[in-house]
Amino acid sequence: MPELCVERAVEPDQDEALSHLVGIGLGRAITVIGDLLGVRLTARAPIVRFVSLSDEPRLGPNETPETSNAVRSDLTGSLAGYASVCLHPSTATYVASRLGAERGWRDASPVRQDALVTEIGSILLSSVIEGLRPILPARGSFSPPELTSTNATRWHEMAQSTVGGLHVQLEIEDDASSLRFEFYFLTGPRGLDLLLTAVDDVMAVA
Repeated sequence: MPELCVERAVEPDQDEALSHLVGIGLGRAITVIGDLLGVRLTARAPIVRFVSLSDEPRLGPNETPETSNAVRSDLTGSLAGYASVCLHPSTATYVASRLGAERGWRDASPVRQDALVTEIGSILLSSVIEGLRPILPARGSFSPPELTSTNATRWHEMAQSTVGGLHVQLEIEDDASSLRFEFYFLTGPRGLDLLLTAVDDVMAVA
């Protein structure tokens, strides 16, 4: 099955506007996550891309559905689609170990590990979504975040074979570790154009 990911270049002004919006949400997230993990976190500058994809999405560098830990929230309303945060495998392992230790667990069962990953992923997902609110549809709502092994689960439920949206690489660090995440907001064929228009509108009033 072919995997096609066409990246559309982000203009410097668009990159500045989007990075600012993502940064607002990311700032909120690292404060909460840092408190939960008992560490001080800092964030690297996000890497923002517009993407259009056919057939199957790429979840991230060197990731497969079996190794990806994705927390997803579906969008309904004037624009349908979903947002998700993928935790790289090493990040998911670190988060589960560190947060489990903070809560006094000697060993975390798979169920507990999933709960911890979902908790951290949900915080990051919700925070970035809130940061991006100025370019998201006003008449729309996101479902509660849920853990899924792959973003592709939702793919085949969408009627069209081509979707577009926003992809952001996120990286936050403490003194010893680097935590890597992939944020996606994906919609139907018109979604990418709608996002571009919304970004331009935000830039016009900035």
